[in-house]
Amino acid sequence: SSTIFTPEALAEIQDFEESVKSFPGYAELFPHPPDTPVNLFYRETTVERGNLVMHQFDGTGALQDIDSVLEMMIAKDIYWYVDKSFSAKNRTSRFTRTVFTLVATRSVRKAWIDRFYNEFLTALRDDKDRYKHIEISWSDNVRTIYDRELLDVME
Repeated sequence: SSTIFTPEALAEIQDFEESVKSFPGYAELFPHPPDTPVNLFYRETTVERGNLVMHQFDGTGALQDIDSVLEMMIAKDIYWYVDKSFSAKNRTSRFTRTVFTLVATRSVRKAWIDRFYNEFLTALRDDKDRYKHIEISWSDNVRTIYDRELLDVME
């Protein structure tokens, strides 16, 4: 069966997330790093004094061994990023998710999401060649993007 956890798909997810983080206004409105499996698959490992090993889960390191990360996710009951069929016997998932937490007043949030939709997501939708191994879907808890997409269809 197919899985989203391939080197190619993970690299595209990492690229997409970096593109979101580089969009104007992101740094001011998103004070927390995204909740993403990229942080697990691309982590830095540092050896500190003796045998103490520290991991920095920030998505900036080299791609780790995918099977080892999936084993760790199972051992630590990390199922937020996978579909319901993922298990110790089936280490595949058709999708994964990333959560970006925007912290702003409703009007600022709506203005940023409108601009993000118009300038970023629309261009991404039109660029069919950018990502070959992933499909992006987006939602927001105040339905700004849903309403915008609905209006686009009705126009």
